[in-house]
Amino acid sequence: MPYCPKCGYEYEAGVKACPDCGEALVEALPEPGEPVNEPLAAVYEAPDEIMSVMVRDMLQDAGIPVAVQTGRVPWLDDVRFSATGFHSRLLVFESRAEEARRLIAEYLADVESGTLERLAAEEEEQSEKD
Repeated sequence: MPYCPKCGYEYEAGVKACPDCGEALVEALPEPGEPVNEPLAAVYEAPDEIMSVMVRDMLQDAGIPVAVQTGRVPWLDDVRFSATGFHSRLLVFESRAEEARRLIAEYLADVESGTLERLAAEEEEQSEKD
């Protein structure tokens, strides 16, 4: 059975490309822990630790592996932050960078519009009713 190297999904024989992401299917997935030889691309510069964690978690929930490259040293926070202008940089594999940037843009738009806050409040209300 063929697999999508990006999503990890297994497909029926005869399928040539992943219907979700368009990636060409392979006969076997790499073994866990096997090194991936793909360059990383910066997709977001977080202004603070909270946004770094929120965006990182959102990307991981979407199945995108992400690495965090910090721009700060705790005991030099004020000096280092003023020099770099950001808290941390989020990196993903180049093949997933476009998708990650799209998801980040949608997420930040939802944060700015208050959509996420409203959805969280509705979810909390529903859990209190249950």
